[in-house]
Amino acid sequence: MDLGIVGLPLCGKTTVFNALTHGHAETGGYRAGVETHIGVVKVSDERLSKLAAQFQSKKVRDDVPHPQGSIDPHRDIAAMDAELVLADLAVVEKRLERLAPVVRASKPGEREAGEREMELLQRIKGTLESETPLRAQDLTAEEERSLRDYALLTLKPILLTVNVVEEDTSKIADIEGEFAARYGAEGTRVVALCGQLEMELAELSEEEAWEFRQD
Repeated sequence: MDLGIVGLPLCGKTTVFNALTHGHAETGGYRAGVETHIGVVKVSDERLSKLAAQFQSKKVRDDVPHPQGSIDPHRDIAAMDAELVLADLAVVEKRLERLAPVVRASKPGEREAGEREMELLQRIKGTLESETPLRAQDLTAEEERSLRDYALLTLKPILLTVNVVEEDTSKIADIEGEFAARYGAEGTRVVALCGQLEMELAELSEEEAWEFRQD
């Protein structure tokens, strides 16, 4: 839900905004109301407390459930790879469709460059149709340069970030090793972290965050 705070000048709109969002937007004076401030308000859900009491939960979190109904990182990685492959395939097919008549109508001296481009595009099209990311394709440096203008997603290096729960932070090295063994091909690096914990540490000073990490 998106809400806006409106009111007369100097009536305290920004002050109320800061109170609701725990923000630090500048208040006071006519200049304070010139910028538009956007924030998020955390609204407690009474149903959560009732469910926690009913099931005697030790921890209560208002986490959003996974859209697939279960947590399966390998399934999610495969789905994400498939989306990126399909996006690249659409780009390549569209370029081939436009390039073919241009090459046929071009002069002999110009046709050779167009035919080389088509041959390369047909080759990577086959790779994508086999559901293989282009970073796994054996391309020469010249071929990679010629494909840069297409901004193909699966040709880019990947940093695979595994978001773990706080209870698993002691096993981060093992988790990274497991995923690196399965996905750490050329062009892919793996890092595991607890996103919730890192977000909370980001609110602390560097010194406080460092001390917490030492513990």
